[in-house]
Amino acid sequence: MTVAILAVALSGCGKKGDPLPPLRTIPNPTRDLAVTQQGDVLSLRMSYPSTTTDGALLPGLDAVELWQTVRPVADPERPPVVEAREFEATANRLLVIQGPELLAATEGAQLVSRLPLSGLAEDPVQLHVFAIRSLATGGELSAFSNLVHLVPEPAPTPPGNVSMEPGPEGILLHWDAPPEPLEGYNIYRRPAQAHGYAAPLAFKPAESVEFLDETARFEQRYIYTVTAVSSRDPLRESSFSKEREVEYIDIFPPAPPSDLVALPRTGGADLVWRPSPDADTVGYVVYRADPGLDFLRITPDPLTSPELTDAGLASGVTYRYQVSAVDGEGNEGPPSQTATLTTP
Repeated sequence: MTVAILAVALSGCGKKGDPLPPLRTIPNPTRDLAVTQQGDVLSLRMSYPSTTTDGALLPGLDAVELWQTVRPVADPERPPVVEAREFEATANRLLVIQGPELLAATEGAQLVSRLPLSGLAEDPVQLHVFAIRSLATGGELSAFSNLVHLVPEPAPTPPGNVSMEPGPEGILLHWDAPPEPLEGYNIYRRPAQAHGYAAPLAFKPAESVEFLDETARFEQRYIYTVTAVSSRDPLRESSFSKEREVEYIDIFPPAPPSDLVALPRTGGADLVWRPSPDADTVGYVVYRADPGLDFLRITPDPLTSPELTDAGLASGVTYRYQVSAVDGEGNEGPPSQTATLTTP
C-alpha cells in the first residue's frame, strides 16, 4: 500500500503546467535623445540601447526610426508644447537608419545622426518635435523616446581666423568674433587620428575670444575648431570654423632658479639656490666665470639637488656663478642672476 502511494506521488511531481509565452525582445525606450542645431545641420544624439523591457541584454539593433511632428509658431518666444499622446497621434516617420548607416552612426556608446535643416522646413518659424523608436534584432519596436522640441533658426557665422600658440602652460587659441549677438563659443578638440568631435572641450562667454587649453599633453597631435553659440538651451551654434592642427612638442625650457647664493669656504665655494618653479624640472647646470673670462659649465651632468660645492679654487680670486634649470626633454632654461664671491 505504501509503495503504491509513493508511486502516485512521484508520478504527480513530473506533471508540467501550461507552457509560458516566450519573452518579447523589445528595447527599452530611449530617455536621453538630444537634438541640436549646428549651422544648417540638425544633430541627433542618443545612448545606444542596451537592455529590453524585461531587463535582459539587448541582442542588437536592426534599425532606429526617427519620427517628427511639426507645429506652426505664432510667438517664437513662446513656442507650443506637444504632449506624448498628441505626438503619437500626429507624428510621421521621417527616416529609418539601418544596415551600414546604423553602423556609421555609432560613436562609442552613442548613436549620432545628422540631417540637413533645409529638408525639414520651408518656413523657419516652425516647431519641430522629434522622437525615436528602436527595432531589436529579431524583436520588436520600442516605445517612443523622450520628445525633443526645437525651433530652427538661422545659425550664427562661424568664428574667423582661428590661430594657435603652443606654450609651456598649454595651447592658446584665439579667434575673431562674428558680427551677430552671441551667448559665447564652443571649443572642440580631437586627436588627429580621430574622425569626429565629442562634446565641446570648453565654453567661453561672448566677451572672450581666446581659450588656453591647459589639458593638452606634450607629444600629442590635436585638431581644434570653434563654433559661435547663439543659444545654449536648446543648443544652436554655427558650423565649425576652419580646423587647425598642431603637434604639441615640449620645446619650452623651465624658468631659472632664484636666490642663488655663493658662500666662501677655504679653497672653494658653497652654492645654494631656490629650485625652478616649473614642475618638469629634473636638474640644474652650474656655470662659473673666472676673472676676465666668460661663463663655462662646471657640472658635466645636471645636478638633482639645488646645491653644489665648488672646490679647488685659488685664494683671493673673485668668481662669478650662474645656474640654469633643465627639464626631462633636455631643454635648458635661461640662467639665474649672477652670484659673486672672493675666495678667502
